[in-house]
Amino acid sequence: MQGTRQLIFRSFRFDPTSERLWHGSHEVTLRPKTFAVLRYLLEHAGKLITKADLLDAVWPGIAVSDVVPTVCVQELRKMLGDPAGTPRFIETVPKRGYRFIAPLTTAQADEEKLEAGPAL
Repeated sequence: MQGTRQLIFRSFRFDPTSERLWHGSHEVTLRPKTFAVLRYLLEHAGKLITKADLLDAVWPGIAVSDVVPTVCVQELRKMLGDPAGTPRFIETVPKRGYRFIAPLTTAQADEEKLEAGPAL
């Protein structure tokens, strides 16, 4: 059986194929758009991502307020336990955007293990 590629940051494991996020052995539930924002930040880790980038990537062709990405980032920070003043995961670059700053590693995961939940 072919495994899926996961992104690991600290005690979190992100599986883009099954669209799941794990914290240790517990699955974390996120709203679909918040999950999409996290995916985009992880796919562009270390790079400055503007609100316009997020709007184009997560809400293409849909008119939404530029506050919406901020709300998603706030939800991510709460879930990750990542205070804006001393970030470990998502850095805010004032008046410019966001940057995912935690070290990332990748791992192949066996589908059967994913169903049971990965152990970290």
